[in-house]
Amino acid sequence: MRYLSRFLPLAVAVGFAVPFAAAPAAASAAAQQGPIVAAPREKVIGYYPTQRACNESGRRLGGEAYRCARNQYGEWMLIVWRA
Repeated sequence: MRYLSRFLPLAVAVGFAVPFAAAPAAASAAAQQGPIVAAPREKVIGYYPTQRACNESGRRLGGEAYRCARNQYGEWMLIVWRA
């Protein structure tokens, strides 16, 4: 493969038909659209400074459907499950 990749630009410049020369262009176009991913099953609906404040807000909103988790910045997030 190293030998082929060394002379591939020369072959393209001279005009030889190289069937796999167009493959990187097609792959890069698909990569620009991004991966196909599903929507997240949970949504953050609030940020709180303490776990207690987060739990109280969740309890006020309805209890069992909400949960609290800590993010990488040390904030407490109130999270609701999406159906």
